[in-house]
Amino acid sequence: MPSDTIYSVVVNQTLASRLGWIEPIGKKVQLGDGQQINASVVGLMADYHQTGMYNEIESLMLVYRSRGNIVYLKLSGNSTEETMRFIESKWREVFPDQPYSYTFLTDRFNQQFEADEKRGLIFTLFTILAILIACLGLYGLASYMVEQRTKEIGIRKVFGADEGVIVRLISRDFLILIAVSIVIAIPVASFFMSRWLENYVYRTNIGVILLGLASLLTVAITFITISYKAYQAAVLNPAESIRTE
Repeated sequence: MPSDTIYSVVVNQTLASRLGWIEPIGKKVQLGDGQQINASVVGLMADYHQTGMYNEIESLMLVYRSRGNIVYLKLSGNSTEETMRFIESKWREVFPDQPYSYTFLTDRFNQQFEADEKRGLIFTLFTILAILIACLGLYGLASYMVEQRTKEIGIRKVFGADEGVIVRLISRDFLILIAVSIVIAIPVASFFMSRWLENYVYRTNIGVILLGLASLLTVAITFITISYKAYQAAVLNPAESIRTE
């Protein structure tokens, strides 16, 4: 209605809730800094993120003006290029003196999360690099341990120890060290990650399941790294092992 351009507003659910309006339609609000205008609420709309996904939803009140030159449209996704040409032609009919330009909401969202996506990629690459360096260190340490205990392994095999016993013997010390490091790392990582997540209004929780999976993955990577060298030592001929100087 023509009167909506002056005396009507639309509010979101957050604003209605903060004002305690169970039924906001028909409520009165005042507009204007100088001359006060009493306007009525004629519509209630669902909440949406006005300032991006990083901020909490704020109270919002919209007023309608006949000379507004911003239009929001929802497209079906079919014949987008043809639809955009049609919109441009209608725009130039209604607003011949206003420049025509448009952006897609998906592009706006992608721009908001672009920095986080790049940061996530960098963290992933550095994590993979750190795991590879750690695996190389573990493999080198396992090789050194096997070299130092070659005779012991040979004697154990002579007395009937099978490959499984030898692999467990070599892996046990490493797994104990990994278990100690996990006990130290879990509270430290949980503390710093929780502090970092406090910067976000909408955030995930660091649960016990996630920490447990990370611990199991660490143990699995450690075992896989040293198991090859341990198996090599386990299948070595005891005669050669005992003869090694």
